[in-house]
Amino acid sequence: MEKFDFNLLEALQQWSIVHVPKLIIILFGMWLTIKVAGFIGKRIRAHVEDDDPTRQSEREKRAETLVTISNTIVKIVVIAFGVLMIVKELGIDIGPLLAGAGIMGLAIGFGSQALVKDVVTGFFILMENQFRVGDVIKAGNHSGLVEKITLRTTILRDLDGTVHVIPNGEVGTVSNMTYIWSRAVIDIGVSYREDIDRVMDLMIQVAKGMKDDPKWGVDILEEPTLL
Repeated sequence: MEKFDFNLLEALQQWSIVHVPKLIIILFGMWLTIKVAGFIGKRIRAHVEDDDPTRQSEREKRAETLVTISNTIVKIVVIAFGVLMIVKELGIDIGPLLAGAGIMGLAIGFGSQALVKDVVTGFFILMENQFRVGDVIKAGNHSGLVEKITLRTTILRDLDGTVHVIPNGEVGTVSNMTYIWSRAVIDIGVSYREDIDRVMDLMIQVAKGMKDDPKWGVDILEEPTLL
């Protein structure tokens, strides 16, 4: 019959008494930090939200974009530091790990210049406020509603419902159709048998009626024109 090593069991118990509570505290701290960041993000969204749920203001677009990016950065930083603290608590020397990570990061940096370009471009897109979540833009051969912006990619949804994931480094020249304000140009077909002057008068009346309507008028900045 094999003998059980009670010294090993006692050592494991002693290690658990000392280190398990610390590991629990580290994990709880990681969870709490991420939750607090999410709560702050929700409060910021609620603070800038206006009374009209059918439209998204410039402040709301900006807040949504920055909150999303900030929460992502917080999660990455918290998880990275948390993993290092857990590894250290397990008794593993993190010095060689950090040195190895530095060398690996340098190698990845040389081999992933496109990734670095995407992240740097994403940073400047956010800082320069080129476009926000909720804007309608054209980037390269794609156009649509900006649904999400990360440091690496911009996600668009076009009129067909197709989602386009564009690396920020490939965005290039951006045309923003909804920056601060936008213009709606509507082509209306009219039968040859109709009185054109009467149709034009009716269209102007309808457009001005929308301008005077309390619900629609707040979104119409200038008097409608007919070309």
